[in-house]
Amino acid sequence: MSTSRTREKADGELFKSTGIDDNATSTAVTIDASENVLVGKTTIAGAFNTVGSEIRASGLVQSTVDGSKCIDLNRLSSDGDILGFSKAGTSVGSIGTYLNASYIMGSGNKGIFLNGTLNPAGASGGIDDNTQNIGASNRRWKDLYLSGGVYLGGTGAANKLQDYETGTWTPAWATASGAQPTVGYSSRFGHYVKIGRLVTLRVEMYVNALTVNGATSAVMIINGLPFAMVNQAASVGSSTSAQIAWTRARSNMTGYGATEFGFLGQSSSTGNTGWGWERISNLTSSSELRFTIQYETNA
Repeated sequence: MSTSRTREKADGELFKSTGIDDNATSTAVTIDASENVLVGKTTIAGAFNTVGSEIRASGLVQSTVDGSKCIDLNRLSSDGDILGFSKAGTSVGSIGTYLNASYIMGSGNKGIFLNGTLNPAGASGGIDDNTQNIGASNRRWKDLYLSGGVYLGGTGAANKLQDYETGTWTPAWATASGAQPTVGYSSRFGHYVKIGRLVTLRVEMYVNALTVNGATSAVMIINGLPFAMVNQAASVGSSTSAQIAWTRARSNMTGYGATEFGFLGQSSSTGNTGWGWERISNLTSSSELRFTIQYETNA
């Protein structure tokens, strides 16, 4: 059916109009033989990319607009659903407004509330705290990219995990002051894991050449730490060594400065005298050291 028609008045003048009446001079709406209602187009065959709207007899509604929105929906006054979705007559979700923001709701009154923050939402977009999960054991997301931290098990500052990082670093024998030794290595590696403020290091160092260029009494250290320590005395770990001529009793690896470790021990085997640092003179051209140690950082 087309609405493009003209009619002659009693005085012989043609009565014309543009619209849905017997006097229309152009097509405003087309209802085809299959009872599809078309506005802005006259056929549905291959016409999805033609600007206009279709209400088909099957119930399908299509709208094509060039360079603008296809649908505007406006709810006045109260908050609530603006668009509803149903399956076989049963509601399965909705999109609506709450507190001047929008929500997307699924079945069981569970959804998300979009107000500048992505929030879980309950019925009609209301508060829903600690009841919804992201993913499942067999419906996993792949990667998550965050520029900030994650609160685990609570919402306090102590629950915030800001960083997880793994990598390598290059440990080196050195002295705390004066001329640095020239050290050759047959093999060495350093690996770190940083979880929040806690740093764990694993290191192996095998020396095959050594020249002590400064005072042999200089404190022997390992430098090059990947992150600075905030409390050197609180670093803790274990080590094994070979061909290192320890001169103090029960020497333990511990922080010497913010970015180096030293070896602190007592001055006799009985362990009842003062503490002191091992010296570079203890290192040899065949020294071996393996250690794991943890410390805290503010990095």
